Amino acid sequence: MLVVLIIAPGRADAQKATATLDTAAIRIGEQVRLQLGFTAPSNVSVQWPVLPDTLSPAIEVVKRGNIDTTSIKGSDLLQYRQYVTITSFDTGFHSIPAINFAYRKAGDSTRYSSYTDSLMMQVGTVAVDTTLAIKDIKAPMKQAITFRELLPYIFGLALLIAIIALVIYYFWRRSQNKPLLPKIVKPALPPWQTAINELDELSGRKHWQEGRVKLYYSELSEILRRYLEYQHLIPAVEMVTDDILESCRGNAAVAKSSEQLGRILRLADLVKFAKEIPLPPQNEESLKVAYKFVEQTKPAVQQEEKVEKQDVTPVETTADETSKPETVNETPTTNE
Repeated sequence: MLVVLIIAPGRADAQKATATLDTAAIRIGEQVRLQLGFTAPSNVSVQWPVLPDTLSPAIEVVKRGNIDTTSIKGSDLLQYRQYVTITSFDTGFHSIPAINFAYRKAGDSTRYSSYTDSLMMQVGTVAVDTTLAIKDIKAPMKQAITFRELLPYIFGLALLIAIIALVIYYFWRRSQNKPLLPKIVKPALPPWQTAINELDELSGRKHWQEGRVKLYYSELSEILRRYLEYQHLIPAVEMVTDDILESCRGNAAVAKSSEQLGRILRLADLVKFAKEIPLPPQNEESLKVAYKFVEQTKPAVQQEEKVEKQDVTPVETTADETSKPETVNETPTTNE
């Protein structure tokens, strides 16, 4: 019975809260560690105290560390520990009040408390030798500037230079009456190549096959007139047929082929103004003669130039045909 009485108090005191300072005397503004500890059996649940930002009007909490748990050898006790960094900016003696640790025992719903001892901390001032002269305040320390610090300024300067250059370029282009961005112009085809392409497009539209004979001859006439104006500098677009043929006879490049051109232009005039409707063979022959006229009157192509061949059915000619113009039946078969 006596043994039981001795052991019971020992188990009752197994829970213990402690608080210690690394040093009890500091200078104003210095930091010191406050060690909080709690020892209890492993089956005891502990509610760790949550410390406010100030432990007293003169003591401030700077940093709260993690809670570490270790087991005590040779027993079922666990030791909990936390370091709290504190400081004070008031000189004198300051009290750290007792801190409450709440816990519950296994199988017991009662909430128990264990308090640490209150501590006293002395905060002293910095000793000043009043016999010495007052020294000037030291200038801030100089440190080298890193590239990372310069990077925003470099980007800003590059952006500013780009904006200034763009503004200068804009006003320079405006002073020359040019667009801000130069237009990319494709190399122009020679007039004879343009005429061949337009004849190909005209053949593909199938105007006369679908009854648009007048439109067919109007476009055919315009193609040949533009070709004469741009290739041989004969202002054929604004001239009547007789004037065009007169100018062609005086131009060595087209004089030999002027009769072929005359037959096409006169037939086109009859279709446009006299409402003549040529036969289908005449329509096909007019397009072939137009191809032939352009091919015979185009400038000589240099050997080094490579010109794509057009898909055109050539019109065979004989020696007599070159000296004697072809005859196109201009007699209408049907009049409207």
